[in-house]
Amino acid sequence: MPKVDPEPSGIGPRPSSGRVPLTASPSPPLTPYKAFCEKWRKGCGADICSRALNRVFARGTSVPADVLFIGEAPGVSEDVLAAPFVGPAGKKMDAIIRDAFDAVPVPFTYCLFNLVGCIPRRGENWGQGGKAVSEPYSGEIEQCRPRLIEFIRLCRPRLIVNVGSLAKTWSPPPKAIWPLKHQKLTNGVPSVELIISIDHPAYILRLNYAQRGLATKRCVAQIVEALERLSEGDDHAV
Repeated sequence: MPKVDPEPSGIGPRPSSGRVPLTASPSPPLTPYKAFCEKWRKGCGADICSRALNRVFARGTSVPADVLFIGEAPGVSEDVLAAPFVGPAGKKMDAIIRDAFDAVPVPFTYCLFNLVGCIPRRGENWGQGGKAVSEPYSGEIEQCRPRLIEFIRLCRPRLIVNVGSLAKTWSPPPKAIWPLKHQKLTNGVPSVELIISIDHPAYILRLNYAQRGLATKRCVAQIVEALERLSEGDDHAV
């Protein structure tokens, strides 16, 4: 599995503890990724943005990246650490990615992102320690959609992996990301070649031990199959 290198992409490894800044302190010239973070640092305008401690952006090896994993929304750990997939489900996600990437001989870069960038806190007492968190509502996902599409364009992934049923439903298709004439090449760079969907690691963790193992292996196998198709230059339509 590729080593996480926070430079020059501006996205770093899984935070270990404590609060982290919303974005790295900007220093001229801004990298495209840091410019993206600066643009969206106040959120997308949805109500959930006012209830979040941090805006959650990306985590992984680099931007652009070969593989983009799109999750649903930040949880409590992600809200505190300002990075996606850093709670218990994130540890399972890391293990799935590691096992899949180790199974193919060709190295790939990757990053993780979410449909929305702010934790969807609910309830009137959220500011007084209320911990009610739900899936993002459809309207909130729509409000964050321009942010997601802009990041996909910035990331230029060959493979998109939708993590969970919500991401599968709401992740934009290629025709919504690029104009039709640029779906194969965007500024000379290949655009999305494959889109797959896997179970969300949070769902996997709720299964019993035997089912959890089978679901994990299924996710790894799905990613490995997609990576092998990319490495073989298989140009199947999405």
